[in-house]
Amino acid sequence: MPPGVGIKVVNNFALLGGDYYVPPQRGEFSFGLSIQNSGSRPVIVEAVTTSVSPADSTYPVRLAGPVLYTTDMGRLGTPRTHVLRNLTLGPGQGIFIGVPLRTWPCGQTDGWVTDTAFYVKEHFLFFTHTVAFPWSMNGAKLIMRIPGGKPGDPNTICAPR
Repeated sequence: MPPGVGIKVVNNFALLGGDYYVPPQRGEFSFGLSIQNSGSRPVIVEAVTTSVSPADSTYPVRLAGPVLYTTDMGRLGTPRTHVLRNLTLGPGQGIFIGVPLRTWPCGQTDGWVTDTAFYVKEHFLFFTHTVAFPWSMNGAKLIMRIPGGKPGDPNTICAPR
């Protein structure tokens, strides 16, 4: 899956991390993340979403397909990927995930919106719950223009065709 176009780190004062500016995009793009089980018992990762309610399309970014994962990072060659669904993560085990995303193709230049987290639905023993994770280990948010408008509208920027 292709990376996003023009995504850059912003608000990284004193080089202490930062947030990600995501300009309007046309089509799907991927965002890479790591998750790890820091507990002492296995957990089952049932799903990864961009909102608590997966059917909610009002968020500035939304899933554009199945989330993929690999455990082959750092090895030579192309990593083997799998669809992330009901994956058991043992204690201390981590994975790298590729989240396919879609944004609105146009945004309003007179305002900003942030997306603070992606969500992991996990199962442990007889408990199932959804946990919010920031977009990076240092708490980064995705920062975007307010979605809306169309090419040629005043105060609107759009991804190139």
